[in-house]
Amino acid sequence: DPTFAFAPQSEVLGGYDIARDIVFKKNDAGYWRGILENSSKDLAPELRVLAVKMLHKNGAISSKELLDIAKKSPYHNVRMEAFVTNREIADENFTEALKVALEDSYEIVRRIAMGTAPKNGNPELIPYVAKAIVDPAVSKREDMQADFAMPDFDAQLMIAAIDSLRKEHAGWFTDAKFEDICEDIRYDAERKSKEYADMLAGNYSESKKIFYIEIERNKCSVDALGVLYDMIANGPEKEKVVAAEILGWYVYSYRKPEILAKGKEFYANASEEAVKNELLKTINRLECKRS
Repeated sequence: DPTFAFAPQSEVLGGYDIARDIVFKKNDAGYWRGILENSSKDLAPELRVLAVKMLHKNGAISSKELLDIAKKSPYHNVRMEAFVTNREIADENFTEALKVALEDSYEIVRRIAMGTAPKNGNPELIPYVAKAIVDPAVSKREDMQADFAMPDFDAQLMIAAIDSLRKEHAGWFTDAKFEDICEDIRYDAERKSKEYADMLAGNYSESKKIFYIEIERNKCSVDALGVLYDMIANGPEKEKVVAAEILGWYVYSYRKPEILAKGKEFYANASEEAVKNELLKTINRLECKRS
């Protein structure tokens, strides 16, 4: 019964009139800051979640503060909101936010972080991905995300990280399983290396090159950046437009500052209007703190 379910509950809402104030105080950062910092243990965690969201919408909470909340909050849904909000900001603190989330006690936080880790691509995340591959206690959904993440990191570093951890779970993670995973990692690395080399060497037609590079909209592999830069610098107009658009998907990448700088450099030197327009969109996407 929504009439009952959404009635004011002073015991858990601490006297806050949320139904009214989410409309009339939506831009009052001080009000939401007061809720977030309210020390009452009786205050519903969902109210703190809302406070984080509203502070972010008002540009009144930093990635560093969100990171501290993710580290210290005893409430799983508050930690999750801190992480997904930090993912929206995705600045210099994002790799550390991913590390914290990948070890969170709440499975969905770990799973979202594992799905985002390859799009960030920082080699510092490799031990966390390797642990999820090796540890039999990891949930199936998290393990699936780790399987997807593996190929987007340096193959030798990933193999070394898995090798260093597998003795802890030798009864489950057998030598045969290790060799199978190593074979898969090496195969993916060799395949990608050949594809990128062929694209750079001009061995693919324009349509085939675009077909293969468009996958980076979803993967955002840092290994593909050299090809994307080359397409914008040296390709025909259609390739330049596609590559410029794909760079705009690298919003979580640890190399985002470099990508943004390259995008601005390409924009300054571009002569085709369609290319300049796409580069401008990409620059705006990479600079934007999404809400």
